Amino acid sequence: MKLTVQHVRADEIHVTGSLTATPPNTVRMDLMATVRGQQVPIFLDVEGSHGKGGPRTNGFDQGVPSTLRTELLKTFARKGLSQVVMDLLAGSPPQGAEAGDEWVRVGRLTFGNSQRSPVGEFQTVNFDVTMEGAEIGSGTMWVPAATGLPSLRTVYVRKPTELVAIERYDELELES
Repeated sequence: MKLTVQHVRADEIHVTGSLTATPPNTVRMDLMATVRGQQVPIFLDVEGSHGKGGPRTNGFDQGVPSTLRTELLKTFARKGLSQVVMDLLAGSPPQGAEAGDEWVRVGRLTFGNSQRSPVGEFQTVNFDVTMEGAEIGSGTMWVPAATGLPSLRTVYVRKPTELVAIERYDELELES
């Protein structure tokens, strides 16, 4: 997968790069983050129960859960990849999909309108974001009819600070 992640109105962060996740627990991410105008190369290399990652200049090298690949895929579906990028920028392994489960949740999934574009037909999926039980924002995921896999995810958070996160997933493919 090639991806682009953009945060608007916070510290703007633009991320481009690629992600490959293959069974049983192999993950490769090679990303370029631009934070406050500075480019920061970040990466994640996981093989089995060992992982390296974070900023290229100051990363981690340690054991990781043997389920990290599966947890990343759950995170992608549930929270998007923004949190993974933030963890890597901090020099930490990505938190699993269940980390902080009670703190931030995505819920009330509903189908939106089917939309046509020059590249094909899309189904939108709308959702709410809650933090500690209070609704703090909402989002939409665009799923092309041709693949059934998300190509765009936007999240608008109003509290505690206003934030817009846009994640675009290009060349997305899942291997079993």
